Amino acid sequence: MIEKDHSHSSSNSNQVNSGNSGIKGNDLIKLTQMLCIDYPSEILNGILKMFDKKEEENVDFDEFLNAVKTIMLFDNYFEEMEVLFKYLDGKKSGKISKTELVEAASRLRKQIEKQNSNQ
Repeated sequence: MIEKDHSHSSSNSNQVNSGNSGIKGNDLIKLTQMLCIDYPSEILNGILKMFDKKEEENVDFDEFLNAVKTIMLFDNYFEEMEVLFKYLDGKKSGKISKTELVEAASRLRKQIEKQNSNQ
């Protein structure tokens, strides 16, 4: 799973050798799926595309770290959107009409304006 390149000399130790160290892209996907079990694989593959990597190519530590951060941010975003959707779905129908969305946005705008005028 993890490959480390030990072939470069100590004089080159400060250089990043992204071709021979790190984990494979498909291993990154497996690890991130362990972190977020219900995470869609399309998004995980999209993260690899962001790094211009294929599943068989190595992902260095910075790319790995950024992938995990991205997944955690998306995970928090999805959780917040689920809470918002449930709040807006007052009828508990699993759907939000355009009218309900516009009305909710209008109420939110009024609350924000009220808070700003009180400051």
